[in-house]
Amino acid sequence: TNKIWNAARLLLATVDDGEKIKQDESTATEWPDRWIRSRLQQTIQATLKGMSEYKFNDAAEAVYQFVWHEYCDWYLELIKRRLYGTDPAAKLAAQRTAFSVLETSLRLMHPFVPFITEELWQIINPDSGSIMMQRIPHLQKQLINLESESQMKLLISLISAIRNIRSDWNI
Repeated sequence: TNKIWNAARLLLATVDDGEKIKQDESTATEWPDRWIRSRLQQTIQATLKGMSEYKFNDAAEAVYQFVWHEYCDWYLELIKRRLYGTDPAAKLAAQRTAFSVLETSLRLMHPFVPFITEELWQIINPDSGSIMMQRIPHLQKQLINLESESQMKLLISLISAIRNIRSDWNI
């Protein structure tokens, strides 16, 4: 649970006091944004399938893998240069995507970790009431982008291989 708290803190640290980041699906112009939105849709699909088939472990595992390993480990690292950079448009686009994905992830996670998601929801979305009153995310197939998923899979494999070589050879 520390990763999701740190993710929320990272995003909130990039927002000026009192500023509300409006959600806008059209801002996903860079490939990391398209990739994370696509992976979110794949996760929604897997989670809803698991829940409808009463395979709650599969549903929870899909959300866990997405939030901890794709969103927190990879996506947030990829957007840090935009979040802390000097281009306000790039920063805003990264913030919008990151907040949108975080909010959707919290709604998706809520049946599995309700107390954590409620507390985080109140921190990042204090004016919207309880997360319990929010709709469960629905699949938006038009946001699935297999090309960006393929590119990211290649990048992850490349970085992992380099890390393994550095570790094996003590570089």
